Amino acid sequence: MREGTASPKEIVENVGGKGVPYYNPEREETLPGIRPKGVVEKCTFCDHRVEKGKLPYCVEACPADARVFGDISDPKSAVTVLLGKFRPFRLREQLGTEPHVFYIRNYNPAEYRPTKGGV
Repeated sequence: MREGTASPKEIVENVGGKGVPYYNPEREETLPGIRPKGVVEKCTFCDHRVEKGKLPYCVEACPADARVFGDISDPKSAVTVLLGKFRPFRLREQLGTEPHVFYIRNYNPAEYRPTKGGV
């Protein structure tokens, strides 16, 4: 392996993997497993996992528990409770796209009961 950043193909070869490095067979249940080249895609919040009652990978993997996922229309969900306690903001909300990702600047997960939310 050369020095510097390796390509996905080189990484797959170095770990003895087989297949295309950007193919996600689990995702293929709801969308194509291989994303079209040159097409920018938005996050789907791992819809293939949410349909099975699982949390998105980013929420499960976050070591700081800084991501909370849930149903904002359920007044008892962990997400709704947090959004009610703080003053959240959404990126580029003024464009009228109604983003459903909320950011809470002063949220400190250490001060609250640990939760990743729920499906």
